[in-house]
Amino acid sequence: MTTFFDTNALFAIVNEREPVHAWSIATLKKRKNHGPVLICDIVFAEFSVGMASVDDVRKVIDNLALERYVHD
Repeated sequence: MTTFFDTNALFAIVNEREPVHAWSIATLKKRKNHGPVLICDIVFAEFSVGMASVDDVRKVIDNLALERYVHD
């Protein structure tokens, strides 16, 4: 089953001080066991706010093995 992942969960994954950090990591791993995990362009854009560069955003997305949803 395909899962769309939200910006808040991504922020929680990269910030160990977030109260839901561990839950977000566990949820991402769990969802990956059931199929692809995608983010849309809006989530990508929201997540990039505050990051040093687009390359940094892409590295995080790649390291988490998230896919970007492309709407034709």
